[in-house]
Amino acid sequence: MALQNRGVEVITSLSVNRLGYSDEEQLKWATEQNLVLYSSNIRDFYRLHSDFLSKEQSHTGMILVQQQRYSVGELMRGMLRLIAAKST
Repeated sequence: MALQNRGVEVITSLSVNRLGYSDEEQLKWATEQNLVLYSSNIRDFYRLHSDFLSKEQSHTGMILVQQQRYSVGELMRGMLRLIAAKST
């Protein structure tokens, strides 16, 4: 997988048996694992991010993308650019 070749690990909620957990539980778990959360659930995760800020809590980050606005290739290229920019 191209992302692995760049030193990036991609996992899914399904692959780590995390289906059925609340958004907040998912974000807290991702933070404990030092992972950035990726979702198309912009409204709920933006609200959750705001809640974290208001409570002075932190998380390792999230990438929120409108579903069906971009092709898979465009999403991957964008994520690789973001990773390259943050890795320097």
